[in-house]
Amino acid sequence: MRLFRMSLLPLFAIVVFAHSSFSFANGNFKLNAAGAFFKTTDASGCIETTIDISGQRQVGKWATTSLVETFIHRRDTCQGIDLIRASESGDQHVEIEAHSLFRFDVQGSVTVFDFVTQQSYVMDVDLAWVGQGNITTTNSSNQHSQIRDATAKGAILFNGGNLVTGRSFSASIEQIKTHSN
Repeated sequence: MRLFRMSLLPLFAIVVFAHSSFSFANGNFKLNAAGAFFKTTDASGCIETTIDISGQRQVGKWATTSLVETFIHRRDTCQGIDLIRASESGDQHVEIEAHSLFRFDVQGSVTVFDFVTQQSYVMDVDLAWVGQGNITTTNSSNQHSQIRDATAKGAILFNGGNLVTGRSFSASIEQIKTHSN
């Protein structure tokens, strides 16, 4: 699970850095985020699907926002061709509920653009993360950060089919609180 956590840290660092300057000028800021990596192979052994998805719920002095970022890749490994290569591209209608490091839920729809077909699709997301294991805490003069391994499961409906079968290959939940001095 460490491999996935390392891939998420740059994303969280960018989000925290971008919003840290906002929080210093405007008071306290809180970010709840979760990420998951799903990987499946069909019965033929040829069609491999990977999904990297993260959700963020940001609470600041002036606003609360929710955001989902995702990358979907489906490949026919026997023929060596991409079937889907999509990422979020615009409209999002999502609800995110963050329950500290114990549970994180994402429900709603996200518009994704498929670079293979050159078309946009609406992807429906209904995922739940459940925290498990130890919590790692990091503190600095203006930031308190905690991260925990998790398991994610649910559904990601894309172009008529559910891309998620079973639990995530790896997942984590993170909470970051900043405060001005």
